[in-house]
Amino acid sequence: DKRVNMPVGYRTTVDMPANVTKVTLSDPNIVDVQRNGRKLTFTGQSQGSTTAIVHVKEGRKEVKHRLAVYV
Repeated sequence: DKRVNMPVGYRTTVDMPANVTKVTLSDPNIVDVQRNGRKLTFTGQSQGSTTAIVHVKEGRKEVKHRLAVYV
């Protein structure tokens, strides 16, 4: 698992190994997430932690990555 840390109100960008097709957050109240190609931009909304399940397209298959996000 990769760990992402940020304060409330700040943004952090994460580069993924391939284009992101879907992101699911365990608690969407903690962060806002925007995806653009291989990049994910997280914005801290409130203090806490959430897990992001990130689906990326690697060749013909879709691979899931797990990110622990702390605000």
